[in-house]
Amino acid sequence: MRKSKIIYLFNIIIFIFILIYFNNYQYESKYSDEKEIIGVVTKVTNNLDNIKLIIEGKEKIIATCYKCEFNDKVGSIVKLKGEFQEIKENTNFNLFNYKKYLMSLGIHKSFVFNHYEYIKNSNNFIYKTYNKMNSKINGLKSNYFLKAIILGNTNEIDENIYENYKTNGIIHLFSISGMHIGIIVLILTSLLKKKLGDYSYLIIFPIVIFYMLIINSNSIIRSVLMYIALTLNRIFKLKLSSINILFYLFVISVFINPYVIYNTGFLLSYIVTFFLILSAKKISKINNYIFKLFFVSLISFLAGLPIIINSNFEFNLLTPLINIIVVPFVSIILFPLSILTMIFPFLDNILVFLLNGFNNLNNIFSNNSLIINVQYLNIYLIIIYYLIFMAFFIKSKHIILLFIYLCFLINLKYINFNSYLIMIDVGQGDAILVKNYFGENILVDAGSKENSAKNIIIPYLKSIGVTTIDRLIISHGDKDHAIGAVDIISNLKVKEVYLNSYSDSEYEKEIKSITDPYLVDKNRYLNEHIYLLNYHDKSENDDSLITYLVDYKVLLMGDASSKIEEKIDISDINILKVGHHGSKTSSDENFISKLKPKISLISVGLKNKYGHPSKEVIERLKNSFVLMTSVNGMIKINLKTLKYESRF
Repeated sequence: MRKSKIIYLFNIIIFIFILIYFNNYQYESKYSDEKEIIGVVTKVTNNLDNIKLIIEGKEKIIATCYKCEFNDKVGSIVKLKGEFQEIKENTNFNLFNYKKYLMSLGIHKSFVFNHYEYIKNSNNFIYKTYNKMNSKINGLKSNYFLKAIILGNTNEIDENIYENYKTNGIIHLFSISGMHIGIIVLILTSLLKKKLGDYSYLIIFPIVIFYMLIINSNSIIRSVLMYIALTLNRIFKLKLSSINILFYLFVISVFINPYVIYNTGFLLSYIVTFFLILSAKKISKINNYIFKLFFVSLISFLAGLPIIINSNFEFNLLTPLINIIVVPFVSIILFPLSILTMIFPFLDNILVFLLNGFNNLNNIFSNNSLIINVQYLNIYLIIIYYLIFMAFFIKSKHIILLFIYLCFLINLKYINFNSYLIMIDVGQGDAILVKNYFGENILVDAGSKENSAKNIIIPYLKSIGVTTIDRLIISHGDKDHAIGAVDIISNLKVKEVYLNSYSDSEYEKEIKSITDPYLVDKNRYLNEHIYLLNYHDKSENDDSLITYLVDYKVLLMGDASSKIEEKIDISDINILKVGHHGSKTSSDENFISKLKPKISLISVGLKNKYGHPSKEVIERLKNSFVLMTSVNGMIKINLKTLKYESRF
């Protein structure tokens, strides 16, 4: 008893130390402003419009080249010419933070190169082994799956198949972790146990460590080190609990790289493992295999749920049931068969046959999923969740409290009754959400680049609990205002769509191909709260639908020029969305004098090629409080109080 108290006190001291260490840690880069770097390529990712390399030089960096080819392999030593660029934070609330993600991988510098020179191949045996495995896999029909399940590389999985895996909550199977290491250890133990007995670990340890170095991900590092620590604990009778071992591994990982705490995979790996260890006694009491599998699946699901919610802003209620079918199939059949296919390629056709069935099954599950949207959870809500979950392990009946709390979290989005105008930062384009405006959610425009709706607008809307758009108003058909409309209509419930009616751009034609929009060819009250102004001009910009929110005196100008501004009979407003991203062709001095906007919003890309916003427009708005997405990121304004918050 005394020993356990000493360990408990020791763990508290370590935890306090690691908190202090994390809060005070600052990384100092070994690079400054070099124009040329030399290093070893440790990862290559080919995207549609760029190539990304992870380079080990003076330190680990990410290097990007746009519109170029890179034909060399992992392990190549190369010289890159270019310049370092700042890694930016996410500019919208709640969304994926690329900078923190890179920091969690030990990457603090981004280098954009336009030329590279191959020097030689590294003699590192790990890189050579990786390339041989990758090369062997490339010649097989099942290569996309083998790269995912064996090398942890999901980049080549078909987008639709990947989305099905994600929807079903089984994407964790491709994060090389405990399941994979467990199967490898089981296979090796069965082969070596008779000859070596308890000393089989002398061969197994080097094999799993080597595999860990090849994959080099947080989840496999945790799994391998946990296996080694538990084995040594048993052999040398150290009498450390599994929880303590997990805690010490966590502390060591955070001490090596404090920013690893920002990695979703790292958090999921440790949190799920912690709760599975905690539930070991309950699991051992279940005799029925199916019930035991379901219980393990449910504990894993509930343990990782807050992390999943803050990553996807939704979860599939059927995930625990799907895992009962999928996990055994993958762990007992697909993963072992994948290993055998690597060794005996003639098994490839059998694997492909089984994969087709597996993917068809996942497609059926995905089409019949029960998706629940949950808004972004702050740290306090997450802590409360885990405290209630911990209570379940003290008394089983407390699971009811957890499900009650989960119901509360699901319905949290209905509690805030305030009306907001939210200018989403989509770069050089427009996307403005008016949330809960007399019971409606209104989205004005859906720019600016391809996938901006999928990657920014839709995830943000889900993060605040908005899955229904009552009115989608596309001011005009230019790409930077309309390109994301089809994705929004396809992925969210959109009740009504409004377009201008003079001429159709390619984006407006796409919208009309999937829905029947309202065409506005004259000024129109949608109701007593919303007024659309349209002057049916031959110019696409001047044919913009201009949205006026009557009750809160908000005027959203689209890309209308000063020619249209002369026709608008509105004055003394609270908020103006400045026309045409602050171009000098809009926001005429007389117009601004008449409006007297208290707040002026400019949606504009940082360092855009058009020079928006113009100095003249900024000067004309000198008596208004100006907010710009290029400076402030996302901007959120309470329409009643006019108080605002911005990302920066």
